[in-house]
Amino acid sequence: MKTTRRRLPVIAAAAVLLVFAAAACTAAGPTPIYIYLTPTPAQITPTPEPTPSPTPTPTPVPTPTPASSASSSASAAATPTPTPTPAVTPGPSGPAGACSGSAGNKDFFVQAANVLTFNVYCAKLPSGWYLGSATYELPSGGLLRASYKGPNSATFSISEGAYCTAGTAACSPKDSSLGNAKFGDLSGALVSVAGGYAVYVAPGTARAYSASGKGMTQATFVALAAAISRVPKS
Repeated sequence: MKTTRRRLPVIAAAAVLLVFAAAACTAAGPTPIYIYLTPTPAQITPTPEPTPSPTPTPTPVPTPTPASSASSSASAAATPTPTPTPAVTPGPSGPAGACSGSAGNKDFFVQAANVLTFNVYCAKLPSGWYLGSATYELPSGGLLRASYKGPNSATFSISEGAYCTAGTAACSPKDSSLGNAKFGDLSGALVSVAGGYAVYVAPGTARAYSASGKGMTQATFVALAAAISRVPKS
């Protein structure tokens, strides 16, 4: 507290001197006072120099494959290994797929083929034909008969097995001989009968086959008889 008291007179005296100095300056004329402010330079953060990226190594372009080689490779890859064809190929709807008629009609021929001792055949007819009746029997060697009906009251019938054993003449009636014709994959004799045509294979035996047709031309009958299809045993 004593130190403060001693300095106050000094400060007061200094203030008096400043007043007199200011009065003297006023009397002599105002002197401009220029105050220069030197701004503090802003702190600049140096921008780092960009690091050069490594030069990319060029990727070699693959050599294009010739069109001929590419086609050969594709063909080789797409070609499957051939599968051996079975001895008996089922039809589109099973073993009796080639037979005309409904699924039940086809099943009838499949059953007959599996129980009868001889090869069973069925008719393969164009649109407009349908199976009218069909039967088979097992005793005495077995037999099968089937009858089809077509447009304009046309009929087509097949008989197989021991359906007639009275001899060749009795089991192959005819009006005249017309040469040879096919019963499916079998060869037979083509004849004319009352109102139509017939083809006989081994008539009068226990493994005979015959087809007969009415209400059609000879050419049509021969074509229908040749289209008869054998039903494989399953």
